[in-house]
Amino acid sequence: MAYRFKLGEDFGKGLRRIGEEQIERAISQLMTAEAGAAVHETRKCLKRVRALLRLVRSSIGKAAFARENKRFGDIGRMLSDSRDQTVLHATLDMLIAEHPEHVAILRGLKKSIPGPAKGARVAASRLGTRARGLLEKSRQDWQALALDQDGFEAIGQGLARGLSDLRSALMAAEAGHDEAVHDWRKAVQRHWRHMLLLREAWPEYFVARADEAKEVSELLGQAQDLTLLITKIKHAVGSHVTPAKAEAVVSLAKAKRQTLRQVARERCVRLVAEGPDGHAQRAEDYWRAACGLKATAQIPSPQRAPAVRLEAHAAALDGLPRAARKLSGASKVPSRPLRGATAKPGGRKRPRGRTVR
Repeated sequence: MAYRFKLGEDFGKGLRRIGEEQIERAISQLMTAEAGAAVHETRKCLKRVRALLRLVRSSIGKAAFARENKRFGDIGRMLSDSRDQTVLHATLDMLIAEHPEHVAILRGLKKSIPGPAKGARVAASRLGTRARGLLEKSRQDWQALALDQDGFEAIGQGLARGLSDLRSALMAAEAGHDEAVHDWRKAVQRHWRHMLLLREAWPEYFVARADEAKEVSELLGQAQDLTLLITKIKHAVGSHVTPAKAEAVVSLAKAKRQTLRQVARERCVRLVAEGPDGHAQRAEDYWRAACGLKATAQIPSPQRAPAVRLEAHAAALDGLPRAARKLSGASKVPSRPLRGATAKPGGRKRPRGRTVR
């Protein structure tokens, strides 16, 4: 169930195969996994499906894209609310580890934020059952998806548009507004998954870009969790937290968030440096070359005698008498020219650097 296109595979067939695999995986998670883990894994499957849709957006038509993107987006949002309490606790743990001088304030704040209750787990389980039903209904429509373009053109425009969206989101996030940063992270995640889809073309290149995009996404995810914590603290002032304690924690959270965003920005600049058109053209060239290499993989390469055997043979001949060399058919063993000298027609050598007139 690898999340990637296969070399030589029709992109329409790959679209249906990959999407079906992710839908099946999400359904399986919701049926067998513990509620919290199931929700987390299902949301990742849904993000992969939506990234795939973005890649083929221009080839499946506006209506089909809008319908399927909304369908899987709605399911994902339905499952998202159950994670906030867990995220808040994990974010406070991170600040406690980095700022032991404020451990008392941070631990006190953590106690004031309730963890996931039994009722929340039951609710998550019910949401999972509902999501599973919606995913079951999505199968037939997904298998009916078809591309109106052939070859790499079916995904080339989506690939360029994805990097263009990432570049625009990066620029829009410069002001630091939370919503813009959230859009930036979503664009990074789509690019990360687009690179995974194409990694068979040249794994070293595409996986390196995917890993970098994933790191940027995780940095921005931590910054987003800090934003959630800041909002929660401001709402808790007066009821569970004194203003002085709240201000201390908010200051720590804002400083950490700024650092994370700055590191993410510098790393993201490398991802968008080439530009959308150049990026898409490079990917297409790599894909076509990889398909050509695969098609010729069955042609045997010319066989050469290993160098170690030739050297051993020459060494053995050196130990033979001249007459024996003639019998062996190798009376003349070429010698290596002297370093720094060039042979003249008469067999004499001239030092390097002299001009012969």
